[in-house]
Amino acid sequence: MKRSLTLLLGSACVILSGFLSRAELIGYYSFDDPAAPLKDDSGSGNDLQSAGADPTYAAAGGFEGGGFEFDGFQRLIVPIDINPGAMAELTLGAWVKTSTLDPGLYKVMGHDNGGWDRTIGLDSRQGDFRYTSFIGNGRPVVGTPGPESTDDWTFLAVTYDQPNNEVTVYVDVDGSTTGDAVVSVAEPSAFGSGFPTFSIGNLRPDNDAEGWIGFIDNAFVYDEVLDSGQIKQIRDGGKEAIGGELQANDPSILVVADEVFGRLPPRPGAVEGVIQVTNEGASNALVFTSIAVTGPQSANYIAPPQFGPLAPGATGEISVLFNPGDVAGDFNATLVLETNDAATPVSTVDLFANVASPAVADNLLGFYTFDDPDNPLADSSGRANNLQEPGGDANPAFGDAAGVQGGAFTYDGGDRLIAPIDINPAAEPELTVGAWVKTSSLAPGLRKVLGHDNGGWDRTIGLDNR
Repeated sequence: MKRSLTLLLGSACVILSGFLSRAELIGYYSFDDPAAPLKDDSGSGNDLQSAGADPTYAAAGGFEGGGFEFDGFQRLIVPIDINPGAMAELTLGAWVKTSTLDPGLYKVMGHDNGGWDRTIGLDSRQGDFRYTSFIGNGRPVVGTPGPESTDDWTFLAVTYDQPNNEVTVYVDVDGSTTGDAVVSVAEPSAFGSGFPTFSIGNLRPDNDAEGWIGFIDNAFVYDEVLDSGQIKQIRDGGKEAIGGELQANDPSILVVADEVFGRLPPRPGAVEGVIQVTNEGASNALVFTSIAVTGPQSANYIAPPQFGPLAPGATGEISVLFNPGDVAGDFNATLVLETNDAATPVSTVDLFANVASPAVADNLLGFYTFDDPDNPLADSSGRANNLQEPGGDANPAFGDAAGVQGGAFTYDGGDRLIAPIDINPAAEPELTVGAWVKTSSLAPGLRKVLGHDNGGWDRTIGLDNR
Protein backbone atom coordinates (compact mmCIF):
# COMPACT_ATOMS: atom_id res chain seq x y z
CA MET A 1 0.00 0.00 0.00
CA LYS A 2 1.38 3.38 -0.97
CA ARG A 3 1.78 5.92 1.79
CA SER A 4 3.08 9.47 1.57
CA LEU A 5 4.29 11.47 4.55
CA THR A 6 4.95 15.21 4.42
CA LEU A 7 5.56 18.12 6.77
CA LEU A 8 4.02 21.57 6.43
CA LEU A 9 6.20 24.13 8.20
CA GLY A 10 5.86 27.82 8.87
CA SER A 11 8.81 28.88 6.74
CA ALA A 12 10.55 25.77 5.43
CA CYS A 13 8.66 22.66 4.52
CA VAL A 14 7.76 19.83 2.23
CA ILE A 15 4.05 19.67 1.38
CA LEU A 16 1.46 17.62 -0.42
CA SER A 17 -1.24 19.54 -2.27
CA GLY A 18 -4.37 18.86 -4.26
CA PHE A 19 -5.99 20.58 -7.22
CA LEU A 20 -8.61 23.03 -5.94
CA SER A 21 -9.82 26.33 -7.33
CA ARG A 22 -12.69 27.05 -4.89
CA ALA A 23 -14.12 25.39 -1.79
CA GLU A 24 -17.47 25.96 -0.11
CA LEU A 25 -17.89 26.02 3.65
CA ILE A 26 -21.15 24.23 4.47
CA GLY A 27 -20.82 23.86 8.22
CA TYR A 28 -18.86 25.85 10.80
CA TYR A 29 -19.32 25.62 14.56
CA SER A 30 -17.36 28.22 16.52
CA PHE A 31 -19.39 27.65 19.75
CA ASP A 32 -18.75 31.30 20.56
CA ASP A 33 -22.32 32.55 21.10
CA PRO A 34 -23.43 31.59 24.64
CA ALA A 35 -27.03 32.31 23.65
CA ALA A 36 -26.85 29.97 20.65
CA PRO A 37 -23.77 27.71 20.93
CA LEU A 38 -25.18 25.18 18.41
CA LYS A 39 -25.45 27.77 15.63
CA ASP A 40 -23.94 27.11 12.21
CA ASP A 41 -21.70 30.12 11.48
CA SER A 42 -21.21 29.16 7.83
CA GLY A 43 -24.54 30.69 6.79
CA SER A 44 -25.79 27.34 5.48
CA GLY A 45 -28.34 26.93 8.25
CA ASN A 46 -26.96 23.55 9.38
CA ASP A 47 -27.35 24.24 13.09
CA LEU A 48 -26.32 21.41 15.40
CA GLN A 49 -29.02 19.22 16.92
CA SER A 50 -29.25 17.75 20.40
CA ALA A 51 -29.22 13.97 20.78
CA GLY A 52 -30.36 14.12 24.40
CA ALA A 53 -26.76 13.58 25.53
CA ASP A 54 -25.42 17.11 25.30
CA PRO A 55 -21.82 17.91 26.23
CA THR A 56 -20.98 20.66 28.70
CA TYR A 57 -20.74 24.15 27.22
CA ALA A 58 -17.92 26.42 28.40
CA ALA A 59 -18.23 30.03 27.22
CA ALA A 60 -14.46 30.58 27.53
CA GLY A 61 -13.31 26.98 27.39
CA GLY A 62 -12.53 26.65 23.70
CA PHE A 63 -9.43 27.13 21.61
CA GLU A 64 -10.90 30.53 20.69
CA GLY A 65 -13.87 31.65 22.77
CA GLY A 66 -16.45 29.01 23.62
CA GLY A 67 -16.13 25.25 23.35
CA PHE A 68 -17.78 22.00 24.40
CA GLU A 69 -16.39 19.43 26.82
CA PHE A 70 -17.31 15.77 26.21
CA ASP A 71 -17.20 13.00 28.81
CA GLY A 72 -17.07 9.98 26.48
CA PHE A 73 -20.83 9.45 26.32
CA GLN A 74 -22.03 12.70 24.77
CA ARG A 75 -22.50 14.00 21.25
CA LEU A 76 -24.02 16.66 19.01
CA ILE A 77 -25.63 15.93 15.64
CA VAL A 78 -24.64 17.68 12.41
CA PRO A 79 -27.55 17.62 9.90
CA ILE A 80 -25.25 17.18 6.89
CA ASP A 81 -25.07 14.06 4.73
CA ILE A 82 -21.36 13.27 4.33
CA ASN A 83 -21.88 9.94 2.55
CA PRO A 84 -19.74 9.56 -0.59
CA GLY A 85 -22.87 9.39 -2.74
CA ALA A 86 -23.96 12.81 -1.49
CA MET A 87 -20.51 14.39 -1.13
CA ALA A 88 -17.71 12.65 -3.02
CA GLU A 89 -15.16 15.24 -1.86
CA LEU A 90 -15.12 16.34 1.76
CA THR A 91 -12.93 18.12 4.32
CA LEU A 92 -13.58 17.88 8.06
CA GLY A 93 -11.65 19.35 10.97
CA ALA A 94 -11.58 20.90 14.41
CA TRP A 95 -9.35 21.95 17.26
CA VAL A 96 -9.45 19.34 20.03
CA LYS A 97 -7.93 18.85 23.46
CA THR A 98 -7.97 15.37 24.92
CA SER A 99 -8.47 14.79 28.64
CA THR A 100 -6.91 11.32 28.57
CA LEU A 101 -3.63 9.85 27.35
CA ASP A 102 -4.82 6.28 27.90
CA PRO A 103 -4.81 4.45 24.53
CA GLY A 104 -8.26 3.68 23.16
CA LEU A 105 -10.86 4.71 20.59
CA TYR A 106 -12.10 8.29 20.99
CA LYS A 107 -13.83 9.81 17.99
CA VAL A 108 -14.13 13.53 17.24
CA MET A 109 -16.52 13.12 14.28
CA GLY A 110 -18.22 10.21 12.60
CA HIS A 111 -21.27 8.79 10.80
CA ASP A 112 -20.31 5.10 11.08
CA ASN A 113 -23.14 2.57 10.81
CA GLY A 114 -20.93 -0.49 10.64
CA GLY A 115 -19.39 -0.11 7.18
CA TRP A 116 -16.25 1.61 5.94
CA ASP A 117 -17.30 5.07 6.99
CA ARG A 118 -15.73 8.48 7.48
CA THR A 119 -14.57 9.01 11.06
CA ILE A 120 -11.73 10.96 12.72
CA GLY A 121 -10.32 10.94 16.24
CA LEU A 122 -7.85 9.09 18.43
CA ASP A 123 -7.18 5.42 17.70
CA SER A 124 -4.82 2.82 19.20
CA ARG A 125 -5.25 0.10 16.56
CA GLN A 126 -2.45 -0.86 14.16
CA GLY A 127 0.36 0.87 16.03
CA ASP A 128 0.75 3.87 18.30
CA PHE A 129 -2.06 5.84 19.94
CA ARG A 130 -2.60 8.69 17.48
CA TYR A 131 -4.92 11.15 15.73
CA THR A 132 -6.18 9.51 12.56
CA SER A 133 -9.06 8.58 10.25
CA PHE A 134 -10.60 5.19 9.54
CA ILE A 135 -9.80 3.95 6.03
CA GLY A 136 -11.47 0.51 5.94
CA ASN A 137 -9.98 -2.97 6.12
CA GLY A 138 -10.33 -2.75 9.88
CA ARG A 139 -7.65 -0.14 10.37
CA PRO A 140 -6.92 3.60 10.49
CA VAL A 141 -4.29 5.71 8.75
CA VAL A 142 -0.88 4.98 10.28
CA GLY A 143 2.11 7.26 10.74
CA THR A 144 0.31 10.25 12.26
CA PRO A 145 1.28 11.58 15.72
CA GLY A 146 -0.62 11.12 18.96
CA PRO A 147 -1.30 13.42 21.93
CA GLU A 148 1.64 14.49 24.06
CA SER A 149 -0.24 16.41 26.75
CA THR A 150 -3.73 17.01 28.10
CA ASP A 151 -2.92 20.75 28.15
CA ASP A 152 -2.33 21.25 24.42
CA TRP A 153 -4.92 21.98 21.74
CA THR A 154 -4.45 19.83 18.64
CA PHE A 155 -5.42 20.91 15.12
CA LEU A 156 -6.95 17.89 13.34
CA ALA A 157 -8.25 17.83 9.76
CA VAL A 158 -8.94 15.19 7.11
CA THR A 159 -9.76 15.26 3.41
CA TYR A 160 -11.73 12.51 1.65
CA ASP A 161 -11.21 12.23 -2.10
CA GLN A 162 -13.60 9.48 -3.19
CA PRO A 163 -13.00 9.91 -6.96
CA ASN A 164 -9.29 9.23 -6.43
CA ASN A 165 -9.79 6.81 -3.51
CA GLU A 166 -7.57 8.73 -1.09
CA VAL A 167 -7.82 10.03 2.45
CA THR A 168 -5.33 12.53 3.91
CA VAL A 169 -5.00 13.28 7.63
CA TYR A 170 -3.41 16.51 8.92
CA VAL A 171 -2.29 16.83 12.55
CA ASP A 172 -0.57 19.56 14.58
CA VAL A 173 -0.36 18.30 18.16
CA ASP A 174 0.31 21.83 19.43
CA GLY A 175 -2.26 23.88 17.56
CA SER A 176 -1.66 27.00 19.67
CA THR A 177 1.50 27.82 17.68
CA THR A 178 2.01 28.17 13.93
CA GLY A 179 5.78 27.70 13.73
CA ASP A 180 5.79 23.96 14.26
CA ALA A 181 4.94 21.21 11.79
CA VAL A 182 1.62 19.94 10.56
CA VAL A 183 2.15 16.25 9.82
CA SER A 184 0.27 15.00 6.77
CA VAL A 185 -0.26 11.34 5.84
CA ALA A 186 -2.20 10.16 2.77
CA GLU A 187 -3.38 6.61 2.13
CA PRO A 188 -5.58 4.90 -0.47
CA SER A 189 -9.15 4.26 0.62
CA ALA A 190 -12.73 4.04 -0.63
CA PHE A 191 -15.75 4.49 1.62
CA GLY A 192 -19.25 3.07 1.84
CA SER A 193 -22.42 4.68 3.18
CA GLY A 194 -23.07 5.51 6.81
CA PHE A 195 -25.78 7.53 8.51
CA PRO A 196 -27.21 10.57 6.64
CA THR A 197 -26.15 12.82 9.56
CA PHE A 198 -22.93 12.75 11.56
CA SER A 199 -21.84 13.20 15.13
CA ILE A 200 -19.48 15.63 16.79
CA GLY A 201 -18.21 13.85 19.87
CA ASN A 202 -18.28 10.18 18.88
CA LEU A 203 -18.30 7.52 16.19
CA ARG A 204 -21.94 7.74 15.10
CA PRO A 205 -25.05 9.90 15.60
CA ASP A 206 -27.36 7.26 17.11
CA ASN A 207 -25.43 6.16 20.22
CA ASP A 208 -22.41 6.93 22.40
CA ALA A 209 -19.90 4.55 20.79
CA GLU A 210 -16.20 5.50 21.07
CA GLY A 211 -17.00 8.88 22.63
CA TRP A 212 -14.55 11.75 22.79
CA ILE A 213 -13.13 12.69 26.21
CA GLY A 214 -12.07 16.33 26.28
CA PHE A 215 -12.81 19.59 24.44
CA ILE A 216 -13.78 20.34 20.82
CA ASP A 217 -13.86 23.80 19.22
CA ASN A 218 -14.12 25.43 15.77
CA ALA A 219 -15.40 22.36 13.89
CA PHE A 220 -15.67 22.88 10.13
CA VAL A 221 -17.04 21.09 7.07
CA TYR A 222 -16.15 21.83 3.41
CA ASP A 223 -17.76 20.11 0.45
CA GLU A 224 -14.41 19.94 -1.40
CA VAL A 225 -10.95 18.51 -0.87
CA LEU A 226 -8.86 21.36 0.51
CA ASP A 227 -5.22 21.33 -0.49
CA SER A 228 -2.41 21.44 2.04
CA GLY A 229 -1.87 25.18 1.56
CA GLN A 230 -5.51 25.83 2.45
CA ILE A 231 -5.28 23.49 5.45
CA LYS A 232 -2.28 25.50 6.61
CA GLN A 233 -4.26 28.74 6.16
CA ILE A 234 -6.95 27.37 8.49
CA ARG A 235 -4.40 26.15 11.05
CA ASP A 236 -2.63 29.53 11.02
CA GLY A 237 -5.72 31.77 10.81
CA GLY A 238 -8.24 29.92 12.97
CA LYS A 239 -11.85 31.03 12.78
CA GLU A 240 -11.01 34.09 10.68
CA ALA A 241 -9.53 31.86 7.98
CA ILE A 242 -12.47 29.43 8.18
CA GLY A 243 -14.90 32.27 7.58
CA GLY A 244 -12.80 33.85 4.85
CA GLU A 245 -11.73 33.05 1.30
CA LEU A 246 -9.15 30.27 1.09
CA GLN A 247 -6.70 30.59 -1.74
CA ALA A 248 -5.71 27.45 -3.62
CA ASN A 249 -2.00 26.69 -3.59
CA ASP A 250 -0.82 26.49 -7.22
CA PRO A 251 1.98 25.79 -7.98
CA SER A 252 2.67 23.43 -5.11
CA ILE A 253 5.98 21.72 -4.35
CA LEU A 254 6.31 18.10 -3.21
CA VAL A 255 9.83 17.02 -2.24
CA VAL A 256 10.62 13.34 -1.74
CA ALA A 257 13.99 12.73 -0.09
CA ASP A 258 14.44 10.05 2.53
CA GLU A 259 18.09 9.58 3.53
CA VAL A 260 20.02 11.26 0.72
CA PHE A 261 23.51 10.18 1.83
CA GLY A 262 23.49 8.71 5.36
CA ARG A 263 26.32 6.35 6.35
CA LEU A 264 29.15 5.90 3.86
CA PRO A 265 32.34 3.79 3.76
CA PRO A 266 35.82 5.34 4.14
CA ARG A 267 37.03 7.55 1.29
CA PRO A 268 33.92 7.05 -0.85
CA GLY A 269 34.97 9.64 -3.43
CA ALA A 270 32.25 11.71 -5.11
CA VAL A 271 28.81 10.35 -4.21
CA GLU A 272 25.61 11.43 -5.97
CA GLY A 273 22.41 12.03 -4.03
CA VAL A 274 19.07 12.47 -5.81
CA ILE A 275 16.12 14.53 -4.55
CA GLN A 276 12.79 14.07 -6.33
CA VAL A 277 10.68 17.22 -6.78
CA THR A 278 7.11 17.37 -8.13
CA ASN A 279 4.85 20.29 -9.00
CA GLU A 280 1.46 19.21 -7.66
CA GLY A 281 -0.23 22.35 -8.94
CA ALA A 282 -2.91 22.17 -11.62
CA SER A 283 -2.28 25.26 -13.73
CA ASN A 284 0.97 27.11 -12.98
CA ALA A 285 4.62 26.21 -13.47
CA LEU A 286 6.85 25.71 -10.41
CA VAL A 287 9.79 28.11 -10.75
CA PHE A 288 12.99 27.70 -8.71
CA THR A 289 14.38 31.11 -7.80
CA SER A 290 17.33 29.85 -5.72
CA ILE A 291 19.13 26.57 -4.98
CA ALA A 292 21.82 26.60 -2.29
CA VAL A 293 23.60 24.37 0.22
CA THR A 294 24.09 25.77 3.73
CA GLY A 295 25.57 24.38 6.93
CA PRO A 296 28.95 23.72 8.58
CA GLN A 297 30.19 21.31 5.90
CA SER A 298 28.43 22.87 2.90
CA ALA A 299 31.75 23.14 1.03
CA ASN A 300 31.73 19.34 0.62
CA TYR A 301 28.46 19.46 -1.34
CA ILE A 302 27.75 20.73 -4.86
CA ALA A 303 24.19 21.50 -5.99
CA PRO A 304 23.10 22.72 -9.44
CA PRO A 305 22.78 26.52 -9.56
CA GLN A 306 19.53 26.27 -11.55
CA PHE A 307 16.71 23.78 -11.97
CA GLY A 308 13.30 23.63 -13.63
CA PRO A 309 10.84 25.13 -14.14
CA LEU A 310 8.44 22.21 -13.64
CA ALA A 311 5.14 22.15 -15.51
CA PRO A 312 1.93 21.28 -13.57
CA GLY A 313 2.07 17.62 -12.59
CA ALA A 314 5.70 17.22 -13.70
CA THR A 315 8.45 15.55 -11.66
CA GLY A 316 12.21 16.16 -11.83
CA GLU A 317 15.35 15.07 -9.97
CA ILE A 318 17.87 17.42 -8.38
CA SER A 319 21.33 15.83 -8.21
CA VAL A 320 23.69 16.83 -5.37
CA LEU A 321 27.33 15.67 -5.28
CA PHE A 322 29.10 14.97 -1.96
CA ASN A 323 32.85 14.46 -1.64
CA PRO A 324 34.51 14.20 1.80
CA GLY A 325 38.02 13.65 0.44
CA ASP A 326 40.14 11.78 2.99
CA VAL A 327 38.17 13.09 5.97
CA ALA A 328 35.96 10.85 8.14
CA GLY A 329 33.12 11.75 10.51
CA ASP A 330 29.86 13.70 10.30
CA PHE A 331 29.10 16.14 7.50
CA ASN A 332 26.12 18.42 8.20
CA ALA A 333 24.51 20.46 5.44
CA THR A 334 21.07 21.48 4.17
CA LEU A 335 19.77 21.92 0.62
CA VAL A 336 17.57 25.05 0.46
CA LEU A 337 15.08 25.39 -2.40
CA GLU A 338 13.31 28.71 -2.97
CA THR A 339 10.33 28.63 -5.36
CA ASN A 340 7.17 30.50 -6.33
CA ASP A 341 5.02 28.17 -4.18
CA ALA A 342 3.04 30.75 -2.19
CA ALA A 343 2.28 28.44 0.74
CA THR A 344 5.82 27.10 0.98
CA PRO A 345 8.31 29.47 -0.62
CA VAL A 346 11.26 27.72 1.06
CA SER A 347 11.77 23.93 1.22
CA THR A 348 14.72 22.25 2.91
CA VAL A 349 16.32 18.82 2.60
CA ASP A 350 18.77 17.34 5.14
CA LEU A 351 22.01 16.26 3.41
CA PHE A 352 23.69 14.70 6.46
CA ALA A 353 26.41 12.14 5.75
CA ASN A 354 28.62 10.05 8.03
CA VAL A 355 31.88 8.73 6.60
CA ALA A 356 33.49 5.78 8.35
CA SER A 357 37.05 5.98 9.61
CA PRO A 358 39.62 4.07 7.49
CA ALA A 359 41.27 2.72 10.65
CA VAL A 360 37.99 1.25 11.88
CA ALA A 361 37.10 -0.12 8.46
CA ASP A 362 40.50 -1.74 7.89
CA ASN A 363 40.13 -3.81 11.06
CA LEU A 364 36.41 -4.56 10.70
CA LEU A 365 35.91 -8.35 10.46
CA GLY A 366 32.12 -8.42 10.22
CA PHE A 367 29.27 -5.94 10.11
CA TYR A 368 25.68 -7.12 10.02
CA THR A 369 23.09 -4.37 9.47
CA PHE A 370 20.22 -6.73 8.53
CA ASP A 371 18.92 -3.95 6.27
CA ASP A 372 18.69 -5.79 2.94
CA PRO A 373 15.40 -7.75 2.84
CA ASP A 374 16.73 -9.79 -0.08
CA ASN A 375 19.92 -10.73 1.76
CA PRO A 376 19.55 -10.01 5.48
CA LEU A 377 22.50 -12.26 6.39
CA ALA A 378 24.96 -10.19 4.32
CA ASP A 379 28.26 -9.00 5.77
CA SER A 380 28.62 -5.28 5.03
CA SER A 381 32.28 -5.14 6.10
CA GLY A 382 33.51 -6.24 2.69
CA ARG A 383 35.08 -9.41 4.17
CA ALA A 384 32.30 -11.69 2.82
CA ASN A 385 31.76 -13.23 6.26
CA ASN A 386 28.06 -13.69 5.61
CA LEU A 387 26.01 -15.16 8.45
CA GLN A 388 24.80 -18.75 8.30
CA GLU A 389 21.46 -20.15 9.47
CA PRO A 390 21.43 -23.35 11.52
CA GLY A 391 18.13 -24.31 9.89
CA GLY A 392 14.79 -25.58 11.13
CA ASP A 393 13.24 -24.01 14.23
CA ALA A 394 16.57 -22.41 15.24
CA ASN A 395 16.33 -19.61 12.64
CA PRO A 396 15.30 -16.23 14.11
CA ALA A 397 12.51 -14.18 12.50
CA PHE A 398 13.50 -11.31 10.20
CA GLY A 399 11.66 -7.97 10.10
CA ASP A 400 12.70 -5.37 7.52
CA ALA A 401 11.66 -2.46 9.78
CA ALA A 402 12.16 -4.06 13.21
CA GLY A 403 15.60 -2.66 14.05
CA VAL A 404 16.95 0.46 15.68
CA GLN A 405 17.78 1.40 12.07
CA GLY A 406 16.11 -0.62 9.33
CA GLY A 407 15.89 -4.40 9.62
CA ALA A 408 16.55 -6.72 12.56
CA PHE A 409 16.14 -10.29 13.73
CA THR A 410 13.84 -11.37 16.58
CA TYR A 411 14.91 -14.30 18.76
CA ASP A 412 12.71 -16.51 20.93
CA GLY A 413 15.44 -17.98 23.16
CA GLY A 414 16.07 -21.02 20.98
CA ASP A 415 17.28 -19.22 17.85
CA ARG A 416 20.73 -18.31 16.60
CA LEU A 417 22.77 -17.19 13.59
CA ILE A 418 26.36 -18.29 12.98
CA ALA A 419 29.20 -15.92 12.03
CA PRO A 420 32.10 -17.71 10.26
CA ILE A 421 34.76 -15.74 12.16
CA ASP A 422 37.34 -17.22 14.57
CA ILE A 423 37.36 -15.00 17.66
CA ASN A 424 39.62 -17.22 19.76
CA PRO A 425 42.47 -15.30 21.46
CA ALA A 426 45.07 -17.11 19.36
CA ALA A 427 43.41 -15.85 16.17
CA GLU A 428 42.34 -12.39 17.43
CA PRO A 429 44.26 -11.33 20.58
CA GLU A 430 42.52 -7.94 20.42
CA LEU A 431 38.81 -7.95 19.73
CA THR A 432 35.77 -5.68 19.93
CA VAL A 433 32.22 -6.97 19.48
CA GLY A 434 28.88 -5.22 19.95
CA ALA A 435 25.32 -4.68 18.79
CA TRP A 436 22.10 -2.80 19.48
CA VAL A 437 19.69 -5.07 21.36
CA LYS A 438 16.17 -4.85 22.82
CA THR A 439 15.12 -7.47 25.35
CA SER A 440 11.62 -8.90 25.44
CA SER A 441 11.99 -10.16 29.03
CA LEU A 442 12.93 -8.51 32.32
CA ALA A 443 12.95 -11.83 34.16
CA PRO A 444 16.47 -12.59 35.53
CA GLY A 445 18.38 -15.24 33.61
CA LEU A 446 21.24 -16.00 31.23
CA ARG A 447 20.61 -14.70 27.72
CA LYS A 448 23.57 -14.23 25.42
CA VAL A 449 23.83 -11.79 22.52
CA LEU A 450 27.16 -13.02 21.10
CA GLY A 451 29.29 -16.00 22.08
CA HIS A 452 31.52 -18.93 21.06
CA ASP A 453 31.56 -20.81 24.37
CA ASN A 454 32.46 -24.51 24.22
CA GLY A 455 32.81 -25.01 27.95
CA GLY A 456 36.04 -23.10 28.62
CA TRP A 457 36.74 -19.49 29.53
CA ASP A 458 35.32 -18.05 26.32
CA ARG A 459 34.24 -14.69 24.96
CA THR A 460 30.49 -14.02 25.39
CA ILE A 461 28.29 -10.96 25.99
CA GLY A 462 24.65 -10.68 27.03
CA LEU A 463 22.38 -10.56 30.06
CA ASP A 464 23.52 -12.36 33.21
CA ASN A 465 22.20 -12.55 36.80
CA ARG A 466 25.13 -14.42 38.36
